Amino acid sequence: MLCWFQNTPSGCSSKREGRAMAQQPGRKLRNQVNYIRGQAEGVGRMLDNGSPSADVVVQLRAMRAGIDRALRLALEGSAREQLAAELRARVLACPGLCDYCDDLDAIVAELDLSEVIGKVAAA
Repeated sequence: MLCWFQNTPSGCSSKREGRAMAQQPGRKLRNQVNYIRGQAEGVGRMLDNGSPSADVVVQLRAMRAGIDRALRLALEGSAREQLAAELRARVLACPGLCDYCDDLDAIVAELDLSEVIGKVAAA
Protein backbone atom coordinates (compact mmCIF):
# COMPACT_ATOMS: atom_id res chain seq x y z
CA MET A 1 0.00 0.00 0.00
CA LEU A 2 1.27 3.46 -0.84
CA CYS A 3 1.49 6.28 1.67
CA TRP A 4 -1.09 8.96 0.89
CA PHE A 5 1.56 11.62 1.47
CA GLN A 6 3.89 10.33 -1.20
CA ASN A 7 4.21 7.46 -3.63
CA THR A 8 6.24 5.49 -1.12
CA PRO A 9 5.48 2.42 1.01
CA SER A 10 2.88 2.99 3.75
CA GLY A 11 5.50 2.81 6.49
CA CYS A 12 7.11 6.06 5.32
CA SER A 13 8.28 8.56 7.92
CA SER A 14 6.12 11.24 6.33
CA LYS A 15 2.97 9.38 7.31
CA ARG A 16 4.18 8.98 10.90
CA GLU A 17 5.15 12.64 11.06
CA GLY A 18 1.76 13.61 9.65
CA ARG A 19 0.02 11.52 12.28
CA ALA A 20 2.10 13.16 15.03
CA MET A 21 1.20 16.59 13.66
CA ALA A 22 -2.48 15.67 13.67
CA GLN A 23 -2.30 14.58 17.32
CA GLN A 24 -0.65 17.80 18.52
CA PRO A 25 -3.80 19.97 18.36
CA GLY A 26 -5.63 17.30 20.40
CA ARG A 27 -2.90 17.38 23.01
CA LYS A 28 -3.09 21.18 23.18
CA LEU A 29 -6.86 21.00 23.57
CA ARG A 30 -6.52 18.40 26.35
CA ASN A 31 -4.00 20.64 28.15
CA GLN A 32 -6.36 23.60 27.81
CA VAL A 33 -9.27 21.59 29.25
CA ASN A 34 -7.05 20.58 32.17
CA TYR A 35 -6.19 24.26 32.72
CA ILE A 36 -9.90 25.16 32.76
CA ARG A 37 -10.60 22.32 35.19
CA GLY A 38 -7.86 23.60 37.49
CA GLN A 39 -9.26 27.13 37.29
CA ALA A 40 -12.75 25.83 38.16
CA GLU A 41 -11.42 23.91 41.17
CA GLY A 42 -9.57 27.04 42.28
CA VAL A 43 -12.75 29.12 42.01
CA GLY A 44 -14.58 26.50 44.06
CA ARG A 45 -11.93 26.73 46.79
CA MET A 46 -12.15 30.52 46.69
CA LEU A 47 -15.91 30.32 47.23
CA ASP A 48 -15.48 27.81 50.06
CA ASN A 49 -12.92 30.10 51.73
CA GLY A 50 -15.08 33.21 51.37
CA SER A 51 -12.73 35.05 49.00
CA PRO A 52 -13.83 38.53 47.89
CA SER A 53 -16.20 38.60 44.92
CA ALA A 54 -13.79 40.75 42.90
CA ASP A 55 -11.12 38.03 43.15
CA VAL A 56 -13.64 35.37 42.11
CA VAL A 57 -14.66 37.48 39.11
CA VAL A 58 -11.02 37.75 38.02
CA GLN A 59 -10.69 33.97 38.10
CA LEU A 60 -14.00 33.47 36.29
CA ARG A 61 -12.78 35.77 33.53
CA ALA A 62 -9.60 33.72 33.30
CA MET A 63 -11.78 30.62 32.93
CA ARG A 64 -13.80 32.29 30.18
CA ALA A 65 -10.59 33.19 28.33
CA GLY A 66 -9.47 29.57 28.72
CA ILE A 67 -12.76 28.30 27.33
CA ASP A 68 -12.46 30.68 24.36
CA ARG A 69 -8.97 29.32 23.68
CA ALA A 70 -10.26 25.73 23.92
CA LEU A 71 -13.00 26.55 21.42
CA ARG A 72 -10.45 28.01 18.99
CA LEU A 73 -8.25 24.92 19.37
CA ALA A 74 -11.22 22.63 18.70
CA LEU A 75 -12.24 24.69 15.67
CA GLU A 76 -8.67 24.68 14.38
CA GLY A 77 -8.47 20.90 14.79
CA SER A 78 -11.73 20.46 12.91
CA ALA A 79 -10.57 22.75 10.09
CA ARG A 80 -7.26 20.89 9.84
CA GLU A 81 -9.08 17.54 9.66
CA GLN A 82 -11.40 18.79 6.92
CA LEU A 83 -8.52 20.27 4.94
CA ALA A 84 -6.45 17.11 5.37
CA ALA A 85 -9.38 14.99 4.16
CA GLU A 86 -9.75 17.18 1.07
CA LEU A 87 -6.02 17.07 0.34
CA ARG A 88 -5.98 13.30 0.87
CA ALA A 89 -8.91 12.83 -1.53
CA ARG A 90 -7.23 14.91 -4.21
CA VAL A 91 -3.90 13.10 -3.83
CA LEU A 92 -5.61 9.71 -3.98
CA ALA A 93 -7.44 10.80 -7.13
CA CYS A 94 -4.13 11.80 -8.74
CA PRO A 95 -2.35 9.18 -10.85
CA GLY A 96 0.89 10.06 -9.04
CA LEU A 97 2.58 11.68 -12.00
CA CYS A 98 1.97 15.34 -11.19
CA ASP A 99 4.28 17.74 -9.40
CA TYR A 100 1.90 18.22 -6.48
CA CYS A 101 1.84 14.74 -4.96
CA ASP A 102 5.24 15.16 -3.36
CA ASP A 103 4.36 18.58 -1.98
CA LEU A 104 1.69 17.44 0.48
CA ASP A 105 4.18 17.07 3.35
CA ALA A 106 5.31 20.66 2.90
CA ILE A 107 1.75 21.96 2.64
CA VAL A 108 0.66 20.25 5.86
CA ALA A 109 3.84 21.27 7.69
CA GLU A 110 3.46 24.92 6.70
CA LEU A 111 -0.26 25.02 7.42
CA ASP A 112 -0.90 27.50 10.24
CA LEU A 113 -4.58 28.11 10.74
CA SER A 114 -4.22 30.07 14.00
CA GLU A 115 -4.54 33.46 12.34
CA VAL A 116 -7.47 32.36 10.19
CA ILE A 117 -9.25 30.74 13.14
CA GLY A 118 -8.70 33.87 15.24
CA LYS A 119 -10.31 36.01 12.56
CA VAL A 120 -13.24 33.61 12.20
CA ALA A 121 -13.75 33.45 15.98
CA ALA A 122 -13.64 37.26 16.23
CA ALA A 123 -16.33 37.66 13.55
